[in-house]
Amino acid sequence: MKNISFLFILILFVSCANVEQKQIREIEILENDLISDTTLILSVDKANKCIEKYIAFANKYPEHNNSPGYLYDAAKVTEGLNKVYDAIKLYGQVESVYPQSDYAPKALFSKAFLLDEKLNQDVKAEKFYIEFIKKYPNHELTPSAAQLIELLYLSDDELKERVLNKNS
Repeated sequence: MKNISFLFILILFVSCANVEQKQIREIEILENDLISDTTLILSVDKANKCIEKYIAFANKYPEHNNSPGYLYDAAKVTEGLNKVYDAIKLYGQVESVYPQSDYAPKALFSKAFLLDEKLNQDVKAEKFYIEFIKKYPNHELTPSAAQLIELLYLSDDELKERVLNKNS
């Protein structure tokens, strides 16, 4: 009886691993389809399908090594579709669910950047840039976050003047 139970558990484990690998392969195919498109125009249908697969995988296998990256990629593709609020929400999810991953700092920075550049929500953007600098003082994007804070409240004329002064 113990052998039958062990065999059943082994079969169940192998079949689950196969489903997981199948989903990873499906995602890879979708990614390649998005990337290899020679028109350089993002297909909304393909992008949405890819986003769905990324999120479904991360939700189903939250402990899998690929999940933080898939969630981050879902945010990036969502951003590419100009669904800014959805992208910000996904970046926030990367930060909260996977705070120790390599994607968490990039997600926080991206969230601040979208608030700054796409939504012109300077106060919120500044809050997240400051949070980024405090949490990740040695990250490669920290100098950029500091510079972007300096530029947040400048008018277009003040920005032009700064650029001209730097170039002379």
